[in-house]
Parts: sequence; structure tokens; C-alpha cells
Amino acid sequence: MPRAEILNLAAMAPAESEELLQKLLKGGFPEEMLARAVQITAGYPAAAKLLAQLVQEGRRDEVAELLRGEIYDVEKALVLPAQEIISEVRPNIVVANAALVERLRRQPESIYRLPARQFEEVIAELLDDMGFEVELTKQTRDGGKDILAYMNTGIGKFLCLVEAKKYRKDRKVGVELVRTLYGTLCDYQANSAMLVTTSSFSTDARAFQKKHEYQLSLQGYGDVVKWIQDYKRR
Repeated sequence: MPRAEILNLAAMAPAESEELLQKLLKGGFPEEMLARAVQITAGYPAAAKLLAQLVQEGRRDEVAELLRGEIYDVEKALVLPAQEIISEVRPNIVVANAALVERLRRQPESIYRLPARQFEEVIAELLDDMGFEVELTKQTRDGGKDILAYMNTGIGKFLCLVEAKKYRKDRKVGVELVRTLYGTLCDYQANSAMLVTTSSFSTDARAFQKKHEYQLSLQGYGDVVKWIQDYKRR
């Protein structure tokens, strides 16, 4: 899932998590509380970003309560859009057959022969295997939310919108689709968004993602193959 230049979808190592928190908090956080901040954000960039927002908004009493482990009303502090999105797209829980992923492990190139919808199911299955709660949405033409991927952390439940594009190897994903995905992320106020493809991304698409590296993730063919090779379910 993770790369240094893209949104981490699995937990980062403590040292990486601490470095990210220091960058987001710009030194405005007591050193003695940093270790606890690393612990409660569980290594997830989205969690670190939300904690930094609380600090930057001056809600230090709430942050202090959270770090001490006292009773903390996460629902009031962190506005999560899960219910709004669920009512909008009416998702159905769907996962691919594990045997299909095993076949792809032996012959990764056969992923190009999958129907687009089955490719979405494979991605949903891989994310589920990584520990996400996944929901495959109804097929629509608007893009931006083929899969809803949830992750529970120490400070709340976070949502990643996932769009899956099964393209030919020589057809790169352009910046327009990445901008559309970012627009969907903003519209629904999800925590992050990810575009997964069997191809790769244009230079403009990569440049746009870099501007929003803690909200947007781009995953190409090589990343998908690695997910398949790391698949653990039997």
C-alpha cells in the first residue's frame, strides 16, 4: 500500500509517524506528548492530519484529554461523513473469490483480461485482506467512489474513497481523473482518496497528487501486483 511519496494506507513505522507529526505540527507540540500522539494516531497519516488540525484550531484542552486517554467525544471533534456517503451510494458489501487472487498471483498479466467490475472486486478483496472494512458501491458514471474503505484508529474511524480504473498497460491515467477524484473527496469530506489502475499515471497526474499527498494516493500496476503477492488470505 504505502510509498513515501503517496498516502500510506497501512500504518507507518513509529519513526516515520513521528516525523510526519512533527512536520504537520510545525514544532508546536510539547516533546513529552509526541510519543503519545504517535501511539494514538496508530501510524495513519489521516489520523495525524486530524490531530494536527485540532492543535492548529486551538482546541488544546480536547487534544490534552485525548492524549491522556480520558473520555473524549470523537464524534464532536472529528466530523466523519460515512453515513452521508452510505445513504448517497447505497453500497453493497462484495468481495472477490480468494481463488481469483491466487490465480492472479501466478499470472499477474491476466488482470488485463478481467471485466472492469471484477477488477473493482479484486481491489476490494485486497483492501479487505489488508485490514480495511470495504464496501463496493453501485456502478455509476460519475466516478470517484467505486469502493469505500474504512479503517479504525485510536481516534476514530477514517474513510478512503477508492476509484479503480482497469486500463491498458500503455494508457496512462491523466490529471483530469485525479482532479475529479479530489473533487469527490472534497464534496463528501472523506478523509482520503485513492486511484488504483492497471496502468500508470501521467506526469501531470503525479504532480497534482504531490500537492495533496496526505489526501490523495495513486497506485499503479506495480503496486497492485505487490498487493496480490502480499495477499495472505487462504
